[in-house]
Amino acid sequence: MTTFDAAAATLVPSETRWSYEHERRLVREGMDELAKLHVNTLQVQGLYLSTSEAKMPIDFSAHWLLPHPFGRDSRYDPVSASDAPAFKPTASPMKLKATDGYKPRSGLQDPSAMVFYDKMMQ
Repeated sequence: MTTFDAAAATLVPSETRWSYEHERRLVREGMDELAKLHVNTLQVQGLYLSTSEAKMPIDFSAHWLLPHPFGRDSRYDPVSASDAPAFKPTASPMKLKATDGYKPRSGLQDPSAMVFYDKMMQ
């Protein structure tokens, strides 16, 4: 308030009977209300403790960090000899194609019997 009084005194001309008491009272009330609201906010958040009571609240928490909370990541867990095989007997068998040579789709038994015409070569 001393800073307000010094600044307000320079604004009031000395030859007048004007006063700044009304403005001073309004600034004081606004500052008091703002300070009370700020203290109430801090009390609600638990950041302001009264010095009249000597009891201090204590927060205690214990955490256990699980090494693999969502299972192992296959990028960092390669397959080793100690791993058990994952066999699913309900899986369908693989379908394999014959690999004993070329078989034309045209139904010809002898591929050398195919005749090429000039139109086929273009």
